[in-house]
Amino acid sequence: MYSYGIILWELLTHQIPFQGMNGVQVSVAVVTQGLRPSLPDDCPVEISKLVTDCWDANPDLRPSFEEISSRIKSMKSLLV
Repeated sequence: MYSYGIILWELLTHQIPFQGMNGVQVSVAVVTQGLRPSLPDDCPVEISKLVTDCWDANPDLRPSFEEISSRIKSMKSLLV
């Protein structure tokens, strides 16, 4: 689910996350420092919440794909 959150971030920003870092650096920073890419200031709250829920530090708190699907359907007007 974490990776899905990163993909959502990429779709929102059209950027590559963690520019200038190699895979090992990213992995260590994500696990030990809770590093996450910044979301745009103009990102709708519902979308921002979905992305941050997907990459929650506690995997048990991350949404299921069923929940994600439901949340995306409820955001339909924001995504058009």
